Amino acid sequence: MDLGTARSLLRQMLGDQSQSVWSDSDLNSFLNRANIRIHRRLVIEQPELATTIYLWDFTANSEELPIQGTSASVPGGTVRDTAGTAVDPIISIERLFWKRSGLTSYHSLPIRSLDDMEELTAGSNVAYDLLSVIPAVAGGLSAYVIDAYTKLLIRPTPQFNMVIKGYVNTDIGESALSSDSSDLLNGKFLPLHDAVMHDAGFLATFKDESLREEFMVQREDVMRLHSERALTNREAY
Repeated sequence: MDLGTARSLLRQMLGDQSQSVWSDSDLNSFLNRANIRIHRRLVIEQPELATTIYLWDFTANSEELPIQGTSASVPGGTVRDTAGTAVDPIISIERLFWKRSGLTSYHSLPIRSLDDMEELTAGSNVAYDLLSVIPAVAGGLSAYVIDAYTKLLIRPTPQFNMVIKGYVNTDIGESALSSDSSDLLNGKFLPLHDAVMHDAGFLATFKDESLREEFMVQREDVMRLHSERALTNREAY
């Protein structure tokens, strides 16, 4: 469903007097905000549906790995943009894996807090040198996210080229619904487009408690049915 259609349906739900209360610009603002709110709920409540696979090439002995604004090949030969734009930034990385370039087996790459990181220079510590050369045997590698999900640090710093695979959550972005032809939720999660409209109605009717509650109930019904369908294979519609 696109913005123009959603706005027209929202007016019908708001009633005959909607045009005297809310302009098209008002409803566009409510729908944009609802678009973000529903997507972020999906990220939190059903992350398995909202993750995208990204692959990044890590060059041996690199200090850091940029993870936005570059291209990456994913299994099957598809090329995807690894975010980095204003409308689709990375907001969380759910899981990471790594493998040596040219090999096929991936290993888990835990994401740790910067409080756990020890910045040791190669050559100054025997244990550190061993970890850098044989991380899979001597304790493994760890990832640290910095600069608002724009870069990764891998420690101990690998002395070999490798590929990092990430399961990433991306934000729709405040400017996603920029025209009447813009699709809700980037054209994904079609059953939840109704939830976006109900949430926009919830935001618009803050002065009418009874109507606001009705929009809230309808929004939660859509979210619940979508969750049940995802988890149990029950038909939600």
